[in-house]
Amino acid sequence: MSAFLKWCAVSLLAFAFVVPTWPMWRRYQNYRRDKAHNLTFEYEDLKTLHGALIFLIGVEGKTPVPVENSTKLELTGTQLYGLLSESDDAMALARYSGASRERKAFIDRWGNEIHATLTHPGYKLHIRLWSNGPNGRNEEGVGDDVAFEGEVDLPRRK
Repeated sequence: MSAFLKWCAVSLLAFAFVVPTWPMWRRYQNYRRDKAHNLTFEYEDLKTLHGALIFLIGVEGKTPVPVENSTKLELTGTQLYGLLSESDDAMALARYSGASRERKAFIDRWGNEIHATLTHPGYKLHIRLWSNGPNGRNEEGVGDDVAFEGEVDLPRRK
């Protein structure tokens, strides 16, 4: 067989196997891109929600946990929504979707409630927010969960 015919046969075989798989490869690439975008946007949403909590505590002086003793408070998306809905300004700062308004809970991009842990040693409040992530399982902010943490000074009472 001549070199030209071998080249034609190899090209034809490659074409026969590569072309049908191309749409699957594009779908996979789009899935990876969309997953990365969702994780990034979810992190930004948690950061915004953290800012709304800081506004509620630092500016409006509403403390969700008693200051007298060291306490850990765990909140679901529904409880977090109820806490922030005490202030119109805090709710305006917290970006939330239509699904969140309907369910009266902060939910992530995968339809699950956002979780929060508020702890405070002394007069600092440590805020930890996390979303269950793409797999939908609550792994306490690890695994594929998207998490954001920060601190705020609590107002001192006289």
